[in-house]
Order: sequence, then structure tokens, then C-alpha cells
Amino acid sequence: AEPADTPEAALQALEALTTADEETLDRLEAAAARFPEDHRLAAWRARLWDAAGFGREALAMLRPRFEAAPPSFDLTITLGALLHGQKDDAGLAALAEHLDAAARAALAEPDGAPLEPRIASLGLWFQALRARDAQDPTLAYALAGRVLASGARGQRLLTMLAELALELGRPAEAMQHADALDALAPGDRDAAWLVVMAGTWVADWDRVRTAGAALGMRFEAEDGPIDDVWNACLVRCDVNGRQRDLYALRRGPAQAEILEILPHGARPQRGDRVVIRPAPQNAPPPEDDAEAQARHLWVYPLLGTLHAADFWGFTVDGPKPAEADWQSFREAVRDRGGDVHIHSGDRYVLRAPDADEDAPPVPAIFARGALPAGVEAADILARFDACFGAGTRPFVPELAHHAGDADRARSELELGRQAGVDFES
Repeated sequence: AEPADTPEAALQALEALTTADEETLDRLEAAAARFPEDHRLAAWRARLWDAAGFGREALAMLRPRFEAAPPSFDLTITLGALLHGQKDDAGLAALAEHLDAAARAALAEPDGAPLEPRIASLGLWFQALRARDAQDPTLAYALAGRVLASGARGQRLLTMLAELALELGRPAEAMQHADALDALAPGDRDAAWLVVMAGTWVADWDRVRTAGAALGMRFEAEDGPIDDVWNACLVRCDVNGRQRDLYALRRGPAQAEILEILPHGARPQRGDRVVIRPAPQNAPPPEDDAEAQARHLWVYPLLGTLHAADFWGFTVDGPKPAEADWQSFREAVRDRGGDVHIHSGDRYVLRAPDADEDAPPVPAIFARGALPAGVEAADILARFDACFGAGTRPFVPELAHHAGDADRARSELELGRQAGVDFES
């Protein structure tokens, strides 16, 4: 091919090539040798070296050039990308310091113009990316915020700020960044989803409906809170230091109602309305397996709580009662707006109360119950006694405690421990 007469012609010829093959590399080396002062060609050369697996060599070639020349966008963004790819935190910090010094020097000149914001902020931007990679959302958000404060704007920056604000539990700030992104990129689907999530969290239902409509969604009501019934799902969250996938009902594009009953005091709890990130964490079922598709539940990560239901909980643990007695008690709890869920299986057994150590174990039951705050524990305890009567009954020390019967709570704890119940687990 004929050599290009100008750097622009060389760049145009390179951009016309569709693959980074040997011919492309040869042309680039020839162009870089012919126009050694052109930063764009040097940056392109470094990127191709990096793509070919020579990232360290690309850094060694580009870094001295960057340090010797006034900051240019092409050199700065390419050097930052190489340092980020090499996970070179010290190099990224040095890049940011170099740009800060260049910005101060530019302003110190008598007729000096400030360094272009998109160049000045690149060091902070790549440091923010590294902080996010290192799972430090607080530092990443602070650094990205400094990039924004410098005057830089862009879809990637605003998207990152909105996502980090959601992760950090700052929905109002997430809404501001999502709005800015929506204004910068009208019709962008990522921006619309961010508005849906942040709008759900701050209960700005009009904005959720508008963004949802842009994504092709339809809602049952035209105004007011969104309370649609979508589908059963699982919400992935931390419960007392452990990751759990809780059964829930999706109630709109970015919210769900927790159905599972957890230990007393745990959050989230049955009835809580939570904000979810509508990006499934699990793989879809096989397309050719109808049974797997019927059983499949999408898993969505928890972002925060929209509304905490005022439920109180209790544990049922001990010898397994007669099925009719158990169903009678469960109906009594349901009649008062709560429920009881069994968490044990057929293999759960305990020693019978007052039985000899050599006596065979008896079938047992472990369940959790939850009731609205207005329901009196003493009433439920009375229903418990009425349902089980003189028959086999499990232990309910928490329920007795809530009912104010301290003596019974202590007695049931002692009897349960004698039977082998671990009330601490």
C-alpha cells in the first residue's frame, strides 16, 4: 500500500481495516515511524500491542511519551486503560497526580487556559474503575463524584454513579444521576432501567410508569403506587450474615414482597416490600425441558427496603403434633393475618420429653410463624393451647415470652433443651 502523506490519512487508512492482522500492524508501525510526534498513532499502536498480548510492552512504550508531552486525550485515555488492564493501582495514582500537576501548571501561566475537563478527570476515572473492580463502592463513588464535579459528563460516568448510588443505598442520588443520564441519552434502555429502580425506591411512581412504558411495560393502574402481581421469584440477600434466597412475589418491575418467614428480628421479613435489581443472578432453564421451566424461579439481588411490614415472629420446635391439630393452629394464625411455615423434614427427630436416654427418638417439627403487630401474643398462645389440648405439642418459648408468661418461657426452654432442641441455631 502507498504510504500516507499525513497522519490523518494514515489514521483513515487504518480505520478502514476491519481486522488487526499482520498487514494492519505493519501499516501502523510504518505510519508511527513516519509521524513520530502524532499522539493518536502512538495511542493506536499501544492499543494494538495490548490486544496482541503485549500490554506491559505497550505501557513501557507509551508511559515516557505521556510524561514528556503536554497531556492529550488520546495518550491519557490509552495509558489509563493499559494501567487499568494491568491492575496497576500505583500507576493510576501517578497518572492522576500527573494530570493534577498539569492542570495547576496550565492555570499558572499568564494566559493559560484550564486543562480540558475530559482530560483532567481521566486519572480519577480510571481510579474509580479500579475501586469498583476491587469491590469498594464507597471509594469508587467518591472518585466518580470528583470526576463529575470536574465538569466531565458522559453516559458511562452517569451510569456508574447511578448504579453505585443504588448499591450504597442512596436512592435519591441515584435518581438524580439517572435523570441526568436520561436527559443525556433519551431512549437509552439502561437509563430507563435505572430510573425504574431509583424511582421505585423513592416511590416516584409517575417516573417509574414513564420509564417502564419506554421499556414496553404495562401497569394495572394509571396512577398511585404500583402494586401489580407479576410472578414468584427469589430475592438474594444477607440475613444475619448469611446469603439467602428468599421466596417472594414480584410486584412490579423493581419490587417484590417477601413471602418467607425468618427468625424474629431478622430483616427482610415476611410482608416486607423490597427493591430488587431486575437482573437475574441465575441461568435460565433449558429451553427443551418443560418441567424445569415450570419449576424455575428467577433470583434477583436485594437493593433495599421500600416498606417494612410490622410483623413479629416466633419459633415452633419440638415433638411433631397430630396433623389435624397442626392444621387447626395454622388456620388460627392465618385468620389473624399471619402464617406458619414448616422448615423441617421427615428426618428431623428429637428425644421425647421425660423419656429415658435409651428411648427411640420421636418425629419432630421445626417451624417459624409471623403475625401482624396488632395481634396479641397472648391470644395466639391461648389458641395454641386450645388447638393441641392434651395431645403432643411442640415448644413455643418465644411465643410465651411475647405473651408475657416468663415462667412458661423458661419451662419450655428447659424442656426443649432436654429433648435436644437447639434454640440458638
